[in-house]
Amino acid sequence: AEIELYKQRIGGNSDYYGQYEALYKVAEKYSHYNIDSSLVYFEKAVQVAADAGDDNLRISAQIRLSTMLTIGGFYMETAEILNSVPREALLASHLAPYYNAWMTLYRDAYSSSYEPDTFKHDYQDKYGEYRDSLLRVADTMSVYYLHSSILDILQEAEYIRKNY
Repeated sequence: AEIELYKQRIGGNSDYYGQYEALYKVAEKYSHYNIDSSLVYFEKAVQVAADAGDDNLRISAQIRLSTMLTIGGFYMETAEILNSVPREALLASHLAPYYNAWMTLYRDAYSSSYEPDTFKHDYQDKYGEYRDSLLRVADTMSVYYLHSSILDILQEAEYIRKNY
């Protein structure tokens, strides 16, 4: 019912911001159980922001879209989107989500059983670099910071379990 309510708002908004916000909300709601629909609505949100010339909203939606693509296993598409984001256009509010998106991509890539072992070390190094960048800019009480800290604890526990 919540998704349908937001979908109704998409067509009912004459201003781009209202349409963007409704698209983004639908995409977020779908992200919990239907990745395909989530991707469609994040892509529409990116397009609405781009058509309106709002780089801030476009970048926010691109970063979130890239994270969903990583979850879906679309690593190349994720890297293309993140590489297309001009770093000079990143606002302070974009930095933690941006670094987190890269970190998620490299964590999933080095954890994937489909990736060749020769690349896994490089992916793990890149993960560490983006993790360090994230920790440098994230508020210590933010979801990004706490999530990264928990992942470190879990990785250390897994290493100990395998090696001792």
